[in-house]
Amino acid sequence: MSLAASAKLLARERSSSENFLKVLQQAESGTKETPASNDSGIHKSIFGRLPRMFNQLLGSIIYPYLD
Repeated sequence: MSLAASAKLLARERSSSENFLKVLQQAESGTKETPASNDSGIHKSIFGRLPRMFNQLLGSIIYPYLD
């Protein structure tokens, strides 16, 4: 098994165990958390059409503290 395949498998296992723990905690507390939808929004229509180079440039201008 390649290193990349091993990393993907590990990430998938970690994600599924985190999801399981979250569902278990919600069941114990009696609450259900609804995930936020990232499928729509004006930012998706604007930034989704820009080339990657422009997105990176705008990101470095808008969020300079993340560089």
